[in-house]
Amino acid sequence: MTLRLLLYSITLGILLSGCHHQPSESREDLPLIVKPSQNNIKVLFLGNSYTYYNALPKVFAKLSSLNGKKATVKTIARGGVRLTDHSKNESLESLIRREAFDWIVLQEQSTTPLTNQSQMFNAIRSLHHWSKAKKSNLLLFLFWAREYSSTLNVKLGDQKYFERFSNSEEAQSTLTRIHKMIADEIKCEIAPVGNVWQQVHNKNHRLQLWESDRSHPTKVGSYITAMVFYTSIYNALPIRHLATCPLNHIELGLIEKIIRRVVLERNSFWNDLGYKGLFRR
Repeated sequence: MTLRLLLYSITLGILLSGCHHQPSESREDLPLIVKPSQNNIKVLFLGNSYTYYNALPKVFAKLSSLNGKKATVKTIARGGVRLTDHSKNESLESLIRREAFDWIVLQEQSTTPLTNQSQMFNAIRSLHHWSKAKKSNLLLFLFWAREYSSTLNVKLGDQKYFERFSNSEEAQSTLTRIHKMIADEIKCEIAPVGNVWQQVHNKNHRLQLWESDRSHPTKVGSYITAMVFYTSIYNALPIRHLATCPLNHIELGLIEKIIRRVVLERNSFWNDLGYKGLFRR
């Protein structure tokens, strides 16, 4: 009798242990807001050359398709355009109010957050107001700082870029703080592309992310950007990669680790928990 009870206890223990498995990462890391269906989405990209360089929206759509998802993308982007220009476009307003975009990606002109923060914030507020008509999710494209060079002749008011900032990391920190402020105000999400770039650059200087102008993305930079958008929107890393992927297996492994750490493991930070406590020194 004692032996039977012992065997029964062992068997029951084995069966119960099989029922307790680790929850999947995608379920644990779901953001605070409800996301649309992840298998069939419509995405509107608004921005300028940072958005259309190397056909970024199409790369994102192809990466989605290769990983079993359908992303229909539309891009409205012209060189040098600011979000304030988009926010004054009546035909764009009509499009946003009419079309049911699941995501609207907003990319500001590269120096505007650093020279005219109020203009940027007011434009985002207007676009956010339009997005409410179809309950579209806004996603701020937190882009990269300029690549460091003591001879870079880009002006921020009456100062050169790297007179105001001692290095790219300092500039990136400021861009992050500014994007986080408006994201928390209107309760929208952020795709922290620039933060990923910064860590990739720190880990592997041989990977060229910037073009020779130290501003626009190379094909490597744009592919990493598409990976960040994929991870931010679907809450998971892409498993399959395009045949045109400019990264080798080892480089992809490094970048995936960085994206997991920056995006997935800090999911709540990029999804409107508030910047004040996290930036407090």
